[in-house]
Amino acid sequence: QRRVHGAIVFRDKVTMKEHLSSHGLSVPKFRRVTSYLSIFEHIKENGYPVVCKPTCGMGSINTSIVKNEEDLKKLISNKISTGVDGPIDLEVENFAKGEMYHCDGLVYQNQIKLIWASKYINTCVGYLESNFLGSYTLQQDNPLAKKLIDFAVKTLECLNKYDEEGCPVLSYSFHVEVFYDSSNSSITLCEAACRTGGAGVSDVMRYLFNVDLNKACVQSQCDDKPNSEGIPSLDYHSQKRAENTQECAGWLLMYPKVGTVKSIANCEKFEFVYSQSNSSRREFTHMAHCTDCLSQLIITGKNEEDVIKNIQDTALFFSENTVYN
Repeated sequence: QRRVHGAIVFRDKVTMKEHLSSHGLSVPKFRRVTSYLSIFEHIKENGYPVVCKPTCGMGSINTSIVKNEEDLKKLISNKISTGVDGPIDLEVENFAKGEMYHCDGLVYQNQIKLIWASKYINTCVGYLESNFLGSYTLQQDNPLAKKLIDFAVKTLECLNKYDEEGCPVLSYSFHVEVFYDSSNSSITLCEAACRTGGAGVSDVMRYLFNVDLNKACVQSQCDDKPNSEGIPSLDYHSQKRAENTQECAGWLLMYPKVGTVKSIANCEKFEFVYSQSNSSRREFTHMAHCTDCLSQLIITGKNEEDVIKNIQDTALFFSENTVYN
């Protein structure tokens, strides 16, 4: 029970933001939704747009961007009531400006052993309006990478102190999402989780660092020191990749169209496509969440510019060569 209490701050988004904001970390203005009146009050005080989402959700399920009164009426008429953890407890928060990034890695015995920053292409919450979702790692010499990592480290250190006298979570993989507003160089938290990121996060980290985050996480929680050779013993700012420090990698989720899939484009003929995993499903009527894809691909590149181009070229080729009945 004490371990559960230490992990709650990573799971409940309102508890998380209350704790972080009280320690000076930047989060959007937010409030817990106890009734639809909470949403009205928040909009009255802060204006549109706002984001409504479950406090304990995942995969952008039941997440809505409310831009105006029409969107608000639509949200209320949907009468959202259940989610992955049971009855939904919503939160409403201001829509944060900026582009979305994420930091992923591993904490072992309360020490960060691995952390790296990546940038999304398209957004998780916009999966219903896009034909793909992607992400790519930043180069080591990108000055923004250090800023994002520093913010993620402060976030994790603060969350780890939530139950310091009880039984905090000491060893875990993590996924921290943030917004970066280039107009004023500000970083604002979206949310953090003490688990491995979804989609191709684990595969990308394994490709670049030879670390299986899920395996290392299980090993550490079994009081067994992770034995992956790629886990650095140095401070995270001193991490060096074995070969090319400019090398980048990313993942790409190709979303299905409504209908029956006849054949899926084979993208592994491109040398920069490290792997392609296809869904066994062939009938698609709707998408359940942001990782509900037809195909997941891991893409490599010599640097950020190269991997972005490779992701975009792969997405175009896949769309043009996947056949539906």
